[in-house]
Parts: sequence; C-alpha cells; structure tokens
Amino acid sequence: MRSAKNGAGFGVDFRGDPVGDPTENVSGIYKIVCTTNGKVYVGSAINVRRRLEGHKSRLNTGHHPNAHLQAAWTKYGASAFMFEIVEAVAPECLLVFEQRYLDSFDAANRERGFNIRIKAESNFGLKTSDETRAKLSIVGRGKKRSAETCKRIGDGHRGKTISAEAREKMAAAKKGKPLSAEHRAKLSVSVRARGPEYHANLSASRLGNKNSLGRKHPPEVIAKIAAASSAMWARRRANG
Repeated sequence: MRSAKNGAGFGVDFRGDPVGDPTENVSGIYKIVCTTNGKVYVGSAINVRRRLEGHKSRLNTGHHPNAHLQAAWTKYGASAFMFEIVEAVAPECLLVFEQRYLDSFDAANRERGFNIRIKAESNFGLKTSDETRAKLSIVGRGKKRSAETCKRIGDGHRGKTISAEAREKMAAAKKGKPLSAEHRAKLSVSVRARGPEYHANLSASRLGNKNSLGRKHPPEVIAKIAAASSAMWARRRANG
C-alpha cells in the first residue's frame, strides 16, 4: 500500500496498483467516515478527487442530497469526517467493487452507514424531472440557516481560491443571461436601501488604494461605462 495527499487535502490510501497519477484523476472506490459515530458512506467515481470535492462543497453549503449524511455533518462538524480513497479501480469495474464495499462496510444499514441504496448503481445520465426540481425548490425556499451552520459554511469556504479557469466558466455561464423583472426589482430596492453608512465604509475601504492611480480607461471602455450608467438612470426614472 502507498499513501499520498491530494490537492484537496484528503487522506488517500491506495490498495493495489493505482490507476494513473495517485494525486490527480484517480478512478476508484472512496468512503466518507464520521469518526464520531463510526458510520460510513461508500461511493465510486471515475474522478474520485472531483467527486470528494463535490461532496464536501455540498455538505458545507447544507445542500447534500443525502439527508442522513448532511444531518451528521451539520451536527458534528467538518472536523469529524474523513475522506478516503479505499481502492483504485478501473472505470469499467467500479460498480462491481462498489457493491463489494457496500456489503463489506454494511453501509446501507442505517446503524452503520449513510448509504441509501443497497445496490451500487450509476446516476450517470440521470436527469431530474421538472416536477422534482420544482418540489426541491419549494422545500428549500424560505429556509434560514442557524448562526452555527452559517459559521461552519463560512469556515469551509474561507481561504479557498477560485482558479482562472473556473472564473472564466462562471463568467461565460452568466454572460447574456437576462434578469427577471422580479430580480431587477429586488436589486433596485437593495441599492436604494444603502444609506450614508454604506457609502462611508466604501469610501474608507478605498482610501490609500493606489492600484488604479493614474490609470486611464480606453475610449471603448469609457463608452461602455457611460452607456451602462445612462441605462441604469433611465430604468430608475422609469420606475419612479
């Protein structure tokens, strides 16, 4: 066996011969262990590192699809969980080995594990219906997180940096996406609610900032800024 640490900070144990670079795109079986109660969640993925990062992200934001795992995470905190690669496995053998570990850890037994399904199945290509999406939206709407949960989510994201590639994808996804009338109205109310204290804090935060000192915008940028400003004031006048 040889062990390594990947970029996400997860402990990684490899049994047998790893498939590919052991610190990058490993195909295999993984487990999420709650050290407080000993329960285990077993899963498989072609890219285990990405899958574990996805689990951790959803758990930190309180939106993990596995309610049992989410409840334990919220109750005990991130420090009570370990993320491990159990075995590196070729993609075509994932479900076979996942089933073996599901049975071995008895992970679908509520007293011993977090898994909901007793049979290893792939969700690849599975799409949620519009009706289910609507129901999930209604369930989550209006829910307020406790101060403790908000702190845990904040601690989980603090210090993280978004890669340039991820930023480009986020920007591309939002580009050209029109805002609904309701969304625009909410933004308008939010901007109008900003009082003198907000502007004073904003001015104070910019004092001593010399990053833009002496920098001049090119004519096309100035034209875009002017057009955006004119459009904003036109909307405000139209809304009274």
